Amino acid sequence: MTIFRKEGPIPEIEWWDKFIMVSESYNNVGAPVSHEEMEGSAIYPKYREITHLIEHPISKPPPGSTKSDPPLSVMLTKKERRKLRTQRRLERQRDEQEKIRLGLIAPP
Repeated sequence: MTIFRKEGPIPEIEWWDKFIMVSESYNNVGAPVSHEEMEGSAIYPKYREITHLIEHPISKPPPGSTKSDPPLSVMLTKKERRKLRTQRRLERQRDEQEKIRLGLIAPP
């Protein structure tokens, strides 16, 4: 099901500009004005609210995307299971020996 939105009329002034514009349209916007002139001017009273800070919106996952399911486990043969068990045991022993060498745990 696809939903199409109907486009509305073009606004006189965009919502993000209403925050800093004095008038309600772009017709009164003139030549560029320097920063010092804006600071002390009564024409741009809202200019003081603009800072050097940048707002970074929080990234969200797109709607409709779900977390991927965990991969299905693969059936291993008896030989493969033995091999994995041996590798895990050897890795655990190596880690323990390394901790003993570093002095993190006491020797047995």
